[in-house]
Amino acid sequence: MRLLIPFAAGIIVASIFGTSLMTAIVTAIAGAATYAAMTWYARTPARRLALQPWWIIPVAIITIATGMATTAIHRPATLALEDVNGHPAEAIVDDVLRKDFSMTITATMLQPSHAKILLTTRGCDYSLTAGEHIYFHCNLSPITNMGNPDETDYALQMRRKGIIYRQHLDACPSHHQAADNPRLTTRLNAYRYHLENVVMNTPTSAFTQQLIIAMLLGDSRVIDPQVREEFSQAGVAHVLALSGLHVGILVWIVWLLLWPLDRMGRKKLRLALTMMALVIFDIFTGLSPSVLRASLMIGMAFSSYILFRRYAPLNTLAVAALLILLFSPYQLFSIGFQLSFITVAALLVTYSHISFNRHHPIVNYVLATLLTTMVAMLATLMLNAYYFHTVSLISVVANLLVVPLVPVIIILGTLVLVLTTAGVTCQPLYWLTDRACELLHRINDALNTIPAAHIDNIYLNGGALLLYLLALLMVMTWLATRRRSLLLVAAVSVVAMAATIAVNTWRTPGKGLVVFNDFKTTPILGFDQGQAVLWIPDEEEDPELLKADFTARHKAFLAHYHINDMAVTTHADVALGNMLVKPPFASFGDTRVMAIDDKGTATTLNDDNPPIHLLVLGRHIKRHTDKLPSIANIPLVVVSGAGIDVPQSFGQQPQVHDITRQGAYVNIP
Repeated sequence: MRLLIPFAAGIIVASIFGTSLMTAIVTAIAGAATYAAMTWYARTPARRLALQPWWIIPVAIITIATGMATTAIHRPATLALEDVNGHPAEAIVDDVLRKDFSMTITATMLQPSHAKILLTTRGCDYSLTAGEHIYFHCNLSPITNMGNPDETDYALQMRRKGIIYRQHLDACPSHHQAADNPRLTTRLNAYRYHLENVVMNTPTSAFTQQLIIAMLLGDSRVIDPQVREEFSQAGVAHVLALSGLHVGILVWIVWLLLWPLDRMGRKKLRLALTMMALVIFDIFTGLSPSVLRASLMIGMAFSSYILFRRYAPLNTLAVAALLILLFSPYQLFSIGFQLSFITVAALLVTYSHISFNRHHPIVNYVLATLLTTMVAMLATLMLNAYYFHTVSLISVVANLLVVPLVPVIIILGTLVLVLTTAGVTCQPLYWLTDRACELLHRINDALNTIPAAHIDNIYLNGGALLLYLLALLMVMTWLATRRRSLLLVAAVSVVAMAATIAVNTWRTPGKGLVVFNDFKTTPILGFDQGQAVLWIPDEEEDPELLKADFTARHKAFLAHYHINDMAVTTHADVALGNMLVKPPFASFGDTRVMAIDDKGTATTLNDDNPPIHLLVLGRHIKRHTDKLPSIANIPLVVVSGAGIDVPQSFGQQPQVHDITRQGAYVNIP
């Protein structure tokens, strides 16, 4: 921990201030100089004793410098776009994510720099796999955010994954398999995609296929977002993606299969082979933080037995975190890394003071599951509120019912994967796997029907989260040291967190108007005291589907302004509170809005009409500029489509806000 904490601090400093490798080297030299000076001073026993508490300072400085250097080395490569764009480009495919009618390709350019890029395509090419070379006409641009209030910093997330450029292709790029040998990870990605296709071609349900791919192949992106949301509300979303639970079950299966070696007196060989299988599984599934953390801890436990060394779980956890951050420093900011390590640290500290040895095995299982779930829920309570804006109140019961099904599904899924890959069709196995996955889904659905099963629309700012993490750290340290002053600090932190939440809630405006910058539509949302009307004039889909999609993408905004009741419309009249939509007009409190969709409108305003404060031009209005009305004296026009010019028919030229370049139009007091 004495190395992990300053190393993480170095990563944070380098990420915030963008420090260079030279700065890290200078810092390391300063730390080494401090250590040398302290060594020179401590030439007598008395001085050595006096300096004993301070030796951590030069070590911390050097470790901080190491964290800064690691972050600088892993900073993504940049391109001179003026030299690259407009020319043919070649790249190697690292990963492919297919949707219904599009693909998202992560690739590494070959010239002029090995920069990672993100490509999106119109249409799917199911023959494209990882490791192939693709060719396209380069027109890259930096990844930017949409500019909506309370949105996730997507550009920063991608930068931390090593990607800062993207490009959309109207057609799938041409490609071919390179003659040279691709990297091991690329070949594993290609083979994993092949196995995903094998699973997708089995006569099992879509949910079963998604579970097998997520639990055994490590690709949780295939899980339907609605299913993920339902499992998250029940507090069991961790079963849908590879985690320490799945790694432990897989290790247990391999350990049982190698049981004959133990009978032959080859227990160390059994341990070594299990570790080898675990390493292969980690590499094959993409080296996710939760899997790496569990694998490193298991591997160190096995190694301690083989080498006759004492096993210290907390030290092992710190070493696992340090190794992951050494090779991938930006993992420190990932949700999976934070949830995984905070949960396991809390569990290790708690279990070091509790024993269930005196109870019946079944009672032990129930008590251990209850305690594990309770500790995990409390340890990650505010992290879930901060990232997902929801907290499950039934996760303890949900885990008792759901977790026993996980090993059954993993074993059945493994059999399905192995037999199907070998060309063996087994209908009873498919049926049994479907029933197990269906039972898991039904249990989750039943849990979500319980009244007050979860609390939604929770908004937490970064300051409140840091205070909660400080309180959690103090409680965990108190469990290990029993120093009462730590509990006092924890209590003060909790009170400060509650005060921060209360102040932010009190200062949050109760009403406002936002024109969002979305992918294909122009959502106009007015809200007042927890009620909102969402108007999407340039869309034809079912309003309920639009509501679900908008809620999923703007959950943080709805939680921030405590919006619990929202009416949605496209072309129909709707009223809620003091908000009224009568297309092409709307009234949000004192603000009167006119929106013109992609069909245009022949409406002409005269002096008898109420004044229009805001005119919104839809994304596709440029195809119908001849149908724009003759409007005068409009103070503001919001343009949501590229290439739209405000026509002269508007009389006096109004102020123009282009959301494609300036981000969402926000009018919140």
